[in-house]
Amino acid sequence: MGYTRASVPFTRSVMPTNKGTTYYQRAFERGVDGVTGPWECVDYMTIPAGTQFGRHIHDGSEELYVILKGRGTALLDDEEHAVGPGDYLMLRDQGCHGLRNDGPDNIELLCVCVYLGASHRLVPVWDEK
Repeated sequence: MGYTRASVPFTRSVMPTNKGTTYYQRAFERGVDGVTGPWECVDYMTIPAGTQFGRHIHDGSEELYVILKGRGTALLDDEEHAVGPGDYLMLRDQGCHGLRNDGPDNIELLCVCVYLGASHRLVPVWDEK
């Protein structure tokens, strides 16, 4: 089973802690098109300049980000880390994370999320500022 990126629609992210509008293209999702196993989803995400994919915690899943294009700041627990093309972020269960685009170009990344149990939930984390 395969798709071209052009054939997958853009979906607006509804993470309530987003700053601005970010998007994802869901290539694969558990329970859809015969996808089974621990996969939650595989997304191609776009974070436009000046926006932020909101900070949140995964309760019951882990996530891998692979930065493909653009530069920005990964928000990992209470620390900020510069990221760019070729960087990997392993986002552990119960860890707080988000991604801010400080640069002039879109950040594009591959996001792979895997269930650790039968289900999970996302817990938004609001900035204190």
